[in-house]
Amino acid sequence: MTPEEEWLEKNTFYCPDLKIKLIPSACDENRKRNENAPGWGSVGVNTGRPISACEKCTEHEARKLTVGQKPEEKETMAIATCKCCGREHARIAARGLCNTCYNYFKDGDLELTPDGTFKWLIDEPDYFVELKTGKPVPKIEKKRAKTGTCPCCKREDIGIASMGLCASCYKYFNLGDLEKNNDGTYTWQVDEPKYFREAMLDLVFPPKEEEHVEPCEVYELKDGKAVPIEEDETTSQERLQPTSDLLAGFVMHQNTGKPAESPQITIRKNGAFAFSRSSAKEFSLSSYQHVQIYFNYQTRQVAIELLNKSSDSTVKLFTTNGGKDFLFEGMAFLTANNLKHSESKRYEPTELKPGLLVVTVENIEKVAA
Repeated sequence: MTPEEEWLEKNTFYCPDLKIKLIPSACDENRKRNENAPGWGSVGVNTGRPISACEKCTEHEARKLTVGQKPEEKETMAIATCKCCGREHARIAARGLCNTCYNYFKDGDLELTPDGTFKWLIDEPDYFVELKTGKPVPKIEKKRAKTGTCPCCKREDIGIASMGLCASCYKYFNLGDLEKNNDGTYTWQVDEPKYFREAMLDLVFPPKEEEHVEPCEVYELKDGKAVPIEEDETTSQERLQPTSDLLAGFVMHQNTGKPAESPQITIRKNGAFAFSRSSAKEFSLSSYQHVQIYFNYQTRQVAIELLNKSSDSTVKLFTTNGGKDFLFEGMAFLTANNLKHSESKRYEPTELKPGLLVVTVENIEKVAA
């Protein structure tokens, strides 16, 4: 505790009307303000705006006597006799139960009967037996069942959440969509959910065992005769095993195309400069955010400088497809230099140094100004 806090604890009292700590002299000044000043800006001495709480206060003298005393802590939980275990002067959590009994009630091990008493759905716990007999119970490893049959959807060997219901049914019971009847059954207050209908169908119509189907043999024509193809025999073409009768006799097409391995830049018809994925990896484009473009009319080359800082002359380097493809807008560059590009064309860039690329573009023509 700091010296300031110690001083406040010894010399102040708590005012519940103003919700602050006051020293006795400050309390007197607040009440004098109300007696001498009917309002703000009164004629004569300006003593301040009256405080309505201090004007109506009748307990200021009693509160001054509490200087240096800590306020009494109020009991937040009710003290009574537990309706289940019968312990007296116990802290009541909810439903008239102590904390220990209420935890069993939440887990579904304790049930409230129509006459207002509680019934154990499991073996009585040790603490409950000790309260009744007055003798300690030998400690035995307790094994509580975590799975069982849900009384609502009838699914067996399923995890029980509370009230004897599985997690799916208890969620609807907690929302009020499932109501428990007096005979222990449950009635849906809404349309039965999909999982419930599927569980009921499985009970009425058990799933059928899958029939074993022998694989059919595949034949090919040799010397005018149908000869079965051995599994280890290699053929000139890979055949597609038909997934249905509609594909019988079809041969699967094998795509032999490969992506470009050398780095490339495509100048599209709309003026965009797009990098291939191999160039994005080769030049580490993910490390840059902006591009500065240069053009040499004599060598017909475009220089691309990769930067991280922007300026008035740079353009933004965009990414698409989750950061796999990179491109930047070059229409303004082509227009400013009177260059036209009628169709998309691929070019192979040359890296002069890290972050500086040069592309030779022979088919870009200069438009007469």
